[in-house]
Amino acid sequence: MAFDRIPGETWETYRARHSPLVGEALQGLVLYANMRRPRQPAETVININAHISGHVSQLVKLALSLYPARRQDLLDRMPPSLLAQLSSRRPVSLSFRRGFVSFLRRIADDHRLQVRPDSKVTGVEPVAPEGVRVTVDDGRSAIYARVVVTTRPTQIRDLFPTGDIHELFAERNCPRAWTRSYLIRADEELIDFPRRPDADAPLGFWVIDPYGSYTDTDPDQAMHRITAANKQHPGPYWVCFSNSDTSISDAEAWSLARDSLFLFPEPELIAETIAEWPAYPSAEAVREGWFDRVAARQGRHGIYFVGEILSGPTAECISSFVDTAIPQWFTPPETPTPH
Repeated sequence: MAFDRIPGETWETYRARHSPLVGEALQGLVLYANMRRPRQPAETVININAHISGHVSQLVKLALSLYPARRQDLLDRMPPSLLAQLSSRRPVSLSFRRGFVSFLRRIADDHRLQVRPDSKVTGVEPVAPEGVRVTVDDGRSAIYARVVVTTRPTQIRDLFPTGDIHELFAERNCPRAWTRSYLIRADEELIDFPRRPDADAPLGFWVIDPYGSYTDTDPDQAMHRITAANKQHPGPYWVCFSNSDTSISDAEAWSLARDSLFLFPEPELIAETIAEWPAYPSAEAVREGWFDRVAARQGRHGIYFVGEILSGPTAECISSFVDTAIPQWFTPPETPTPH
């Protein structure tokens, strides 16, 4: 994969020229790279390792299908931990012809769902005996028999400021990891980036020495520094990323990021965001039965929880979890469980 590429090619065109499994392999590599980023919580590294193991099992399934005559010989050479993973029902890959948004619109249309964008939920409150009251930011509210909550732990804590749900998703159980994204304008580029002969500009994702400033003795020196720059459209605009947190102000974080952005002499900051990523329960919480506690809480007072904190960060993981959980929660006992 490293040599079968066109200099300056974008990820979209590169992936289109390869089999879907390439996306799985590259995603595993990206997860591994993020696992090596400085100051990651130990539980984050542990859970990323588990996620990578899932990609390994998919590669093994592919190898077994390619060599059916040697299947038993290959299985005999595999460790028990890998054999256990092979019972997974996860597909090798899944894609959508007209994009993921079209897939979501079709789901909404087929099931006659009412989707209300730009409406922030500010409260979810059990109201006995009617059900659950959901309140949005304009003050409107409605009562539903059952509610499925799918969001990050931080937002769950805001929706439930006290009580057992707040404690279940408290930061000690669901710690935060942060990534800052910067949209910059660079009128001058110090490096002559490679480009395709028919391209107007060098487009692609450029890794910027993500570990060069990191040592085991002083990991703080790598914090807030730019680790990658992404350019997907011709022009002077780039999106850059840094491993950061909220211990310093936005202005201080940009100052450090700007000093490390040696690709451009005078980068102009256009916009910036900071997001929690990735989202995993802590290893200590898992050892203490966190998933069992969440399972015991599901459905109480008509409130259920789904999302990446329970299933993993990919659309595949989330959909697989929902495909298993929703029929169990909402199918009447006398009705056969749909596939």
